[in-house]
Amino acid sequence: MKVFLCGGGAGEQTIEANKRLNEVIDHTKPCLYIPLAMEAEMYDSCYRWIAGELAKVQIPYIEMVRSGAELAKKNFSDYSVVFIGGGNTFKLLKELKECGACEQLRTYLEQGGVAFGGSAGAIIFGEDLESCALDDSNEVGLTDTAGMDVLQGVSLLCHFTSREKEEDARNKEYLLEVSKHRRVLALPEEVTLFVNDGVVEVIGERPYYAFENGRMLKQNGLSTVIFDFDYTLGDTTNGIVQSTRYALAQMGEEERSYEEIKKTIGLSLSETYKVLTGNMDEARADRFFDLFKEKADEVMVDSAELYPGVKEMLVSLREQGYRLGIVTTKFAYRVRNIMKKFDVEDLFDVFIGVGDVTKVKPDPEGLLLAVERLGVKKEDALYVGDSYVDARAAEAAGMKFAGVLTGTTTREEFEKYPCACVEDTVTTLFESLLGEK
Repeated sequence: MKVFLCGGGAGEQTIEANKRLNEVIDHTKPCLYIPLAMEAEMYDSCYRWIAGELAKVQIPYIEMVRSGAELAKKNFSDYSVVFIGGGNTFKLLKELKECGACEQLRTYLEQGGVAFGGSAGAIIFGEDLESCALDDSNEVGLTDTAGMDVLQGVSLLCHFTSREKEEDARNKEYLLEVSKHRRVLALPEEVTLFVNDGVVEVIGERPYYAFENGRMLKQNGLSTVIFDFDYTLGDTTNGIVQSTRYALAQMGEEERSYEEIKKTIGLSLSETYKVLTGNMDEARADRFFDLFKEKADEVMVDSAELYPGVKEMLVSLREQGYRLGIVTTKFAYRVRNIMKKFDVEDLFDVFIGVGDVTKVKPDPEGLLLAVERLGVKKEDALYVGDSYVDARAAEAAGMKFAGVLTGTTTREEFEKYPCACVEDTVTTLFESLLGEK
């Protein structure tokens, strides 16, 4: 049984799903398109839409039915894929049941056929249409709302987190109630679930949500989020500048400007010294390190600030079950004390700093140590940082990376590296990447 359950997207939102569809179908057979969830006067425009949507799927042609009676005459085994489009879910299921297409479709799938459902066309493959009752009106008077149940006891909702904030909030409250007696998966438009002989493959980067036992649980393939600190979660520029100037003065070096020092944040202290002075002497760099630490122990925690919304974001991530960590070029104890100052230390499972590794970023050692201590796969972790140094470290570690523009690295510079996304701030990043409204 091969069934694609699409959250209702089109165009760029479904490129990857259509590529996957193209990999599993028989290219010698046409597509059977069922637009019966829509009103009859819209069928011609529906055909134009599906022709564009499947333009890069290798099929000889698309055949569309216009009624349940016409559909009942079709032999589904003649087609490479049965594509069921969106519209009113109750109207669609009623038509399919009355013409006997549900049983024919089930037999077709059991014999190795392929179906692709979008929006209403996906929801009918769930256990029951109760999940979409807030979105669709049952004007056709459908009494038997049981669906095809290809996920064995799971109902579906589409377009979730893809619409207005108020609409999503209403659906969330509704599904929380429904989930007390029925499990529901709520999909955004960019996500397609490919049910391949009982194995579910997730296509798309946006998260989807499971509603179960009165709770909403995020499903996005990530279990862990690891953060850089400086210019990602917060700002210690004043403390860094004070400590840098102190160390340079004690060593008889020329004083550097606030902006010159700021541009070095994110580098190791050894690299900072070399960049600011042009002196490559390792012994001098080590002396700078010791003097910087001496002053930083006095001023860094008191001068540190978290960015607006960071505390609330961290609490939200933790409530949703994510494991959290920090990998930084600061000492771990210092970042831990900063987090303690803002009453968020206990939200983190691991702190990795300069004293915990032999090589600092962009070497991946710190990131790999973090996932090892967390006991998670690196593929299930996301690293978030403000610098190209962070991006290089994540790439070297084989880890997903997301960039923020609160540091000195520009969007154009981030584009040189594989990034899940780049956003203005860490809070807007999670609104975009994780679909938070």
